Amino acid sequence: MAVSLGTHELATAGRWRIRRWFPGTAGAVLVGFALVFLAFVLGWIKLGPAGFAQTLFWLGSYFGFSAICMLGMAADLET
Repeated sequence: MAVSLGTHELATAGRWRIRRWFPGTAGAVLVGFALVFLAFVLGWIKLGPAGFAQTLFWLGSYFGFSAICMLGMAADLET
């Protein structure tokens, strides 16, 4: 999901009329989240004793950021 949203944001970066920096930045951050999730799955990032809390932190951060991105896209559609 992070990869698809990130590539969509990067692809639409050139088509925005206002705030052209927003989708490009959002796309780069979302692709970064995808790389972090991939690193978790492949074991490149080891979870410590509080692994469940770390997982909730990363997932919560991702879903919060993607919600902000969707609100930003909706706000641009209204202008």
